[in-house]
Formats: sequence, structure tokens, C-alpha cells
Amino acid sequence: MTEKALSTLGLAYKAGRVVYGVESIRHEAGRCAGLLVAEDAGAAAVREIEFLAAKTGIPIARAPYSKETVGRALGKQVCAVVAVTDKRLYQLIVES
Repeated sequence: MTEKALSTLGLAYKAGRVVYGVESIRHEAGRCAGLLVAEDAGAAAVREIEFLAAKTGIPIARAPYSKETVGRALGKQVCAVVAVTDKRLYQLIVES
């Protein structure tokens, strides 16, 4: 993942194609195309998201960025877990 990935994530958020936070993602799991987890996400959040991903078959990727950096891409202070609801946007983010 590069800076382009963060930029694409920000655009996806502005387009309404991002769900963030463990609780919100759990409720919107049916719409999720893929999950991103910040490198310094808490162990409990990671366990819960990995369980959800395994249960639903949603792909999951570790972002090489801190939760502060991921949060800034979304216009937030911090964000440890993000779900992208558009499959193509998720691929663009993960592949860049």
C-alpha cells in the first residue's frame, strides 16, 4: 500500500463507500467488499474483525499505516478498522 492507497481510501469515504469501526462493520457485514486493519490496531479489535472475516468470507488486509494515518485519510483522528463496500475500490486500495 502506498500514499495512493490512502488517497483512494479518502475518496471512497467521501463517496460513501466506507464503513469504519468494529461495531458499524459488524452491522454492515453484508455490504463489505473488504476489510483494512491498521498496523497498530488493538488485539481485541483485530480478533473480532478476523473472526468476522473468517465467518463471512470477507477479504482482510493489514494496512502498513498507523490508526492515526488511516484516520486522517478519512478526516478522523484515529481509525483502526475500515471496511470498503465497493469491490473495485477495495482492490485499488490493496493493490496500490
